[in-house]
Amino acid sequence: MAPVSRRAFLRDVAGAGLVLGGIVAGRTGWSLVDQHETWEEASLPNDAFFNRHAADLDRLTLGGTFAPEQWTDDAASQAEALAALGVAVRQLGINRTRLGLRWSRSVDANGAIDLAYYRPTLDYCVANGVDLCLNVGPVRVFRWPEDHIPQRVMDTVRLPEHGARISPDEPLAVAAFDHLDRLLDTLRSEYGAQLTARLESVQLENEPFYHIGQNRWRFNQAYMQSLIQRVDTAFPATRLLTTSAGRLNLNAIRDLYETLLRDERFAGRLVSGFDFHYQTPTRDSYPIVRYFDQISYALPFSASAAEHLRDARRLGFSVEVTEGQAEPYGKFTEPGNSVKHFRFLILRCLDKVLDRQAPALIRVWGVEALAKKMLRGELTDEHRDIIAILQRVNGATPGSIDAANR
Repeated sequence: MAPVSRRAFLRDVAGAGLVLGGIVAGRTGWSLVDQHETWEEASLPNDAFFNRHAADLDRLTLGGTFAPEQWTDDAASQAEALAALGVAVRQLGINRTRLGLRWSRSVDANGAIDLAYYRPTLDYCVANGVDLCLNVGPVRVFRWPEDHIPQRVMDTVRLPEHGARISPDEPLAVAAFDHLDRLLDTLRSEYGAQLTARLESVQLENEPFYHIGQNRWRFNQAYMQSLIQRVDTAFPATRLLTTSAGRLNLNAIRDLYETLLRDERFAGRLVSGFDFHYQTPTRDSYPIVRYFDQISYALPFSASAAEHLRDARRLGFSVEVTEGQAEPYGKFTEPGNSVKHFRFLILRCLDKVLDRQAPALIRVWGVEALAKKMLRGELTDEHRDIIAILQRVNGATPGSIDAANR
């Protein structure tokens, strides 16, 4: 977000009240002022940041998301990907990592399960005590184009229309269920108790209730319940994660979990994941909305983050930040390259999204890019300050961070 003077900011807040009156509740203006104050607080240097927010930072863990697909497929690039994972674990203390197993990457040409592409990453995590969140899809796994369906399936199965809401009786859903069953069986047979000990949670379809990805599909409640029952059969003690695009789908997650929690098997196992991408080209294209992050603003009737926390306490599910934006998005180059933006991410989520009475988890979105810079000796002072926060929060031992592992 470009710097804005306080006078201009307050003028625009007043404008927001006039333009958005009747669309956004009156409290939104106050939330926007609070957001602006968080930006100012994030300007403090690291030492002051830790001194002023010690209690909250003591309960925080900074995890991550890791995708070997962020490198090309040649052997040298994949070797660097594995080295980057090692840097994230050893030097940044990121011991809670989300890994996506894309349908198109986890089968061979005949559709049989083949984990060869992901085995180096899985093996490293299992051997080095990394707690895994596996995003198994099956249709949608994080990162564009989001829907990762094998070409063989797309050529033989009638696909839903663009923007459709997918139900369990769709041909694609039937194929997806079959793939998921076989994938889970293979994970159990190849890794057994080693994986179970490290499997922190399983995430089904990424942001399932939001129109996202190349096909703009969504998934209905019955479809998600069918997936969850399958994971429960394969991994009956594992936690189950469902993510939301900011505040937009929090009520859909609440409704899904309210149904599931009628069955005592799911007590204490359900997690709601808030995806916080606060600087995006889409939001910036609107003159007033551009000043709001995903906590300050959402569509009419969306639950607030505070309301979702009340639902979580009432029903008995937990809340994490599954994607905390710390990498560039389009023209926005500051996330991931500015320590002020990193401090803003942490403060905003600790204050508004996460339960103040419980341990807090923010999974950093952009670990791959930061680890690349560390490996290649491309760090700026801003990156070093970001790394210092990661190390201090996670209790990692500071070491040489330039040209790591060389």
